[in-house]
Formats: sequence, structure tokens, C-alpha cells
Amino acid sequence: MITKVDAFISENGESADVRQATYEDSVDRFDGLTGDMFGKAICGALIYVRASISIFFRVINQIGGTTMKRFLIAACLGMFGTMAIAEGSTVYPFDGSFDDATFSVESAIIGKGLVIDYVSHAGEMLNRTGADLGSDVELFAAADIFVFCSASLSREVMEVDPMNIAYCPYGVFVADRNGEVMIGYRNYPQGEMQEVQSLLDEIAREAIGE
Repeated sequence: MITKVDAFISENGESADVRQATYEDSVDRFDGLTGDMFGKAICGALIYVRASISIFFRVINQIGGTTMKRFLIAACLGMFGTMAIAEGSTVYPFDGSFDDATFSVESAIIGKGLVIDYVSHAGEMLNRTGADLGSDVELFAAADIFVFCSASLSREVMEVDPMNIAYCPYGVFVADRNGEVMIGYRNYPQGEMQEVQSLLDEIAREAIGE
């Protein structure tokens, strides 16, 4: 809990030494705050945010006063919003080969009484077209996307909002990246589409053996 913030708010007329001390104190406070709030488990995800905030503090400390406070609030809100958008998928590690993972996903989907419309071999496409696009970067050793739909669930969410058709069909992917096999799916917005996300999560968890 933050009980005092004015200690690291610059004021007009401060010397360069005082502004530098203010900056260093603000970074220390941020380090302590993020350590308490998030812990080591997600510190890696905060590297970008911490670096960006450090830059903001350096700039803001040259502004001072009320202007600094307004700029700080706007900047932090913007950065955390960007971070939330970046978290657009749920991914689970799979203990096994890529082929085993695809078989598990296929079995989990069929086990729900669903029909797989098609399998997109996205990894093959990316590897095949990389050279033509002037890139030698291997994004995935292999990657497949299993595409399907649920008639009952789709009707349920589209009766709430017909524009939920934009999210149909649904997909669960399997990918092998740098020797690590993973299973995942795209996250959906809050509301009725969480019913679909729950189905995808059940399929993914069943595929990894949970």
C-alpha cells in the first residue's frame, strides 16, 4: 500500500541534483512496489514496463510540478493498457512431442462431440514462405491450428450479440518453438464469450493431461 507519494514528485525550481535524487528515489520505490505486488514469477513480464517507466521518470523530472503528475498518470495507464492487450492468448506447455500434442488436441476436441472443420498447417506455411520474404528466421519448427465450431454454444453467444460471429470458428493451436511444445488458444472478451473460452480451456487442459 502506498501511503506517501509526494516524496518523489518534483517541484518547480528544484536543482539538477535534487531532480536526480528524486528520480533515483522514484525508481527505488517502483522496484519495491513491483516486487511486493507481483513477485518473481512475473518479473520478466515487467522488464519492458520498468524500462519504459524509467525513461518516463527521466523526462518527467525535467517538467516538474502539476504537469509531471498529469503526464505520469497518463503514461502509466497507457503502458499497462498495452501490456494487457499483448496478453492475447493462453498457453500451456506440453510434456511430449509435437505429434503427441496434435493427437491429444484432436482427441480432446472429438471427445467433446465436436467436428474439426480443418487443420491449418501454419508452421509449414511460415517455413515455406520465409525465404521468399527474405527472412531466415524460424518462428516454429511446427505449428498446427485445429479449427472447429460448436453449434449450440455459437447460437447461445450470438443470440446475446449476433456480432459475436466475428469470433467463429474457434481454434486450438499446437506449436513447437525452440524445442518446447505448447498448446493454446486465443483469449476472448469478458461476457458471453467467456463460455467459449471455458470450452477451449477444457480442451487444452485435457490435451495436456490435466
